[in-house]
Amino acid sequence: MKITLKQKRLKDGLISLYIEYYKGSSLDVSGKRTHLRDFEYLKLYLFPSPKDRNEKQKNKESLILAENILSIRKAEYLQGKYDIKNTSKSKRSFLNYFSELTEEKQKKIRLIIIIIGLLLFSI
Repeated sequence: MKITLKQKRLKDGLISLYIEYYKGSSLDVSGKRTHLRDFEYLKLYLFPSPKDRNEKQKNKESLILAENILSIRKAEYLQGKYDIKNTSKSKRSFLNYFSELTEEKQKKIRLIIIIIGLLLFSI
């Protein structure tokens, strides 16, 4: 997935900043390629041609804030907070998937049992 900061000129002349989440593309039944994108509008705006110091400062602050938000979103993506389908997982067999799922559930159950045991012995 590609996460980028983009700009769009609005009808009132301002420039809107937004983040594009590009998730690749797929082919339709008819063979036409469709691109999978999501957008997050930041509600941050730039002046296209700043006329005074305040507008220049506002542009600079908005860009810095947008870049910070972009870096946070990239870090969240790397930590797995976005629901992105992993194509390698879809190629495994159901039995392998089921055994992995069972192991994960058993680990959670063991952890809960340990926590309950600690709580009972601490009383």
